[in-house]
Amino acid sequence: MRYTAKNVQAAIARGLEDLKVKRQEVKVEVIQSESSGFLGLFKKEAVVELNLLEPTSNGDNTRTEEITTTIENETSELHVSETLPPTMEEIRLSKRKQREAQLQDALLLVGDYLAEVTQKMGIKTEIDLEVSRSEAKYTFRTNQAGLLIGKRGKILNALQALAQDYLEQEVRTHLRIMLNVGDYRQHRQETLAYLAQNTAHEVLYRNQAISLDPMPAFERKIIHAALAKNQEVKTNSHGKEPHRYVTIAPCKE
Repeated sequence: MRYTAKNVQAAIARGLEDLKVKRQEVKVEVIQSESSGFLGLFKKEAVVELNLLEPTSNGDNTRTEEITTTIENETSELHVSETLPPTMEEIRLSKRKQREAQLQDALLLVGDYLAEVTQKMGIKTEIDLEVSRSEAKYTFRTNQAGLLIGKRGKILNALQALAQDYLEQEVRTHLRIMLNVGDYRQHRQETLAYLAQNTAHEVLYRNQAISLDPMPAFERKIIHAALAKNQEVKTNSHGKEPHRYVTIAPCKE
């Protein structure tokens, strides 16, 4: 029968106790020696197989002792040969799983943080989380959308910045946080693209640059993208966060 324990001696002791026999009454085969692994990872327990020996006369005691000594020597050799460090691929895989678990825990903490903040704001809401390779998107479902969004999204954007800081304090990551209320972000993107096109027409009509109101980086990118193919105007960002803004100017200025 096979027995498992933290080391060979403990596994043998467990087997002897289970079979209610003495050491000299069984044949021990070490199936697997214990291994402490590398940096506490990939530990292995010892596995032994115990088989009852046929009753022997007193004259065979010496032979039994020889068998026991041989087993102990084999155990020592197996312990040395099987205590191998994990491969680099195993280490990388373990570290990646650790990072993923840490990131998942941090994202859940951010969700708890957002729930606590909105509760203190007097807003009843439910929060859904959707994670992609580059973005963690928290979507609020509430009947008080106006209070949560604020004028031109200022409250939502401020809360998004706080959530991003909270995440980066918990874990090192390049993941970007995006907060949304219903389909507000989609409508806002359409509004900004429309604003960019209208402003570009006005710039060409006046033949002078126009500066837009300060907006967060992801909204400035929408302005730049909306006019990227327009060869008659150029866009540039100016100022320092959180007051950085976009200027639209004629190319022939």
